[in-house]
Amino acid sequence: MFSAIEGHGDSIVSYQKAIALREMKTIKTLQNVPKQMPMIYGPEPLYQPSSAKKLAALEYYLRILEPLLLPDESALTQGYLWHDNLHHENIFVDPETLLIVGIIDCQSIQVAPLFDHCLDLCFLDYDGPDVGDNLGRPELPESVKSLEGKEKDRAIRQFLDKGVMVGWRSLFRNRMPTHYPSIQFQQSTRGNLLHLSRRIFELGEAHFHALLLDLQDEWNHVRTANSSTPCFPLKFSEPQISTIEADMRRADLGIEIMNTMVKRRLGDLWPEKGVIEVENYEKVKTVLREVKADLIDRYCCHQGWDTALFERLWPFDD
Repeated sequence: MFSAIEGHGDSIVSYQKAIALREMKTIKTLQNVPKQMPMIYGPEPLYQPSSAKKLAALEYYLRILEPLLLPDESALTQGYLWHDNLHHENIFVDPETLLIVGIIDCQSIQVAPLFDHCLDLCFLDYDGPDVGDNLGRPELPESVKSLEGKEKDRAIRQFLDKGVMVGWRSLFRNRMPTHYPSIQFQQSTRGNLLHLSRRIFELGEAHFHALLLDLQDEWNHVRTANSSTPCFPLKFSEPQISTIEADMRRADLGIEIMNTMVKRRLGDLWPEKGVIEVENYEKVKTVLREVKADLIDRYCCHQGWDTALFERLWPFDD
């Protein structure tokens, strides 16, 4: 389908440029934006993706890649062999000795810069806020005592999950201290921009643009302390900034709806990766139809609402 992308990996810069060129060629070749499960797209007040916005994000990326985005530490930009999909279905453990006896899904193993790898193991299944550099033992919040039922169970589970993540980060830092900055870099504005750039065809351009504004603020803060620092290479007009901020709010609303109205309503029936058991198929379809109808009822009177467009962008087939 696609001809070869030039600059495929003789240096870290050409490797990262090739990623952007791949995304740009895909966007230009495949006109239909793929449906996504992390968020709900739609007309106002939701976010509506477009090829123009995606291409603009990648053009900005190419302009700031070499001077601003890449990490300074050489240990982070070297190639590393890493398994990026270590979840419970890919690891076989002897139930008696608890020794790992096999690992599968070897197509997920690749040589790439360390900041491009999934450094927090998939089987940790952590979806809470980043723990940052605070690797001390977590404490159960006092507010948990006033909770009851499922809310209390959820809060305790989040606390335990955070403890496991802190334990993993501590192990990573102690065993590989020279590589630990790669995790810190991944959580930075620059690291998040590099991460989002790999999937712009699918999703992420709204938050990519918003992160550019954050990076500009960080850069201007440095310039305030050091007058010899050059100007930020990108310039955004007030109308552009307003559009970027509005798009981020729309995208955040789509994520919130997916997490609250859809995922929470489905509970254990949530179709991970779009797959659901045969015996639950019709039940899940019914719930999703109900959620879609509820959303249409909620926003149908909103200025700019278009039900036909919303149904076309709805990520689940009826």
